[in-house]
Amino acid sequence: MAESFRRGMGQRFPQRVSCHHLDNSDADAIATLQSFFKDVPSPHTDVKLMRLGSALSAVGEDDTAFSFDQPRYALVIQTRWEDPAVTAEQMEWTHKFHTAMVQYGNSKVYSNFVGHEPKQRVADVYNSRSYKRLRKLNKQYDPHNLFRMNVNIMPAVD
Repeated sequence: MAESFRRGMGQRFPQRVSCHHLDNSDADAIATLQSFFKDVPSPHTDVKLMRLGSALSAVGEDDTAFSFDQPRYALVIQTRWEDPAVTAEQMEWTHKFHTAMVQYGNSKVYSNFVGHEPKQRVADVYNSRSYKRLRKLNKQYDPHNLFRMNVNIMPAVD
């Protein structure tokens, strides 16, 4: 980690981000987390387990574009590495970790943690009504999808 600071925080590393919501933190989930922590393939990798709830879960599902009414935690796996030669190994570790943890949660994800994943993951951020509404708004205000560099919601199609 100290090397990251010496090189400068602006230094870009190849990375893979994976996130999903966890419904519980039972002993099996914790044991699975620990088993992957033992073999983190890069010192630049970080794993976050963030508690959701309280004020976030008090907002109604239709009152905002996304809601946190169900999950208790968000698991974020952010794998970073320096050597391009180890990209396949890093990606495989992240995929295995993510796959092992899916059984403890659901497909939902917080929008800031959607990485370079299939388009369906963007839809997983929102409930279906919100996603349809956002696509209509995008069609109205950004029909050519100019602002697509974020977590992209494609404009609705007639």
